[in-house]
Amino acid sequence: MKTIKFISLGLLLMVSMSLMAHPPKKIEAKYNAEKKTIQITLNHDVKDVAAHFIKTVIISVNGKEVLTKSIEKQSSLENEDITIELKDVKSGDEIVITGVCNKFGKKTMKMKI
Repeated sequence: MKTIKFISLGLLLMVSMSLMAHPPKKIEAKYNAEKKTIQITLNHDVKDVAAHFIKTVIISVNGKEVLTKSIEKQSSLENEDITIELKDVKSGDEIVITGVCNKFGKKTMKMKI
């Protein structure tokens, strides 16, 4: 009987944590060919930018991971905004951006240059 209570409590805690945490709602990105940069906005509403935030942004180009950026707190209560330099990107390349929440979940978006 104690085992069932322990398992039930564990499941309840996991469900409640996942309800409070969430992946980014949306990822928006714009590539600037002249500056060779990509401006990324990860929409992620939080109440405390230091406690619940986008912890990692992963960028892949043509299936190869080129950058993993760790973040310690979110830029604002609504978004994480970052600009990354991508020197070797050319027309036709596919960029995949993944945002990972420090609490729970991740979101991925793809774009062609």
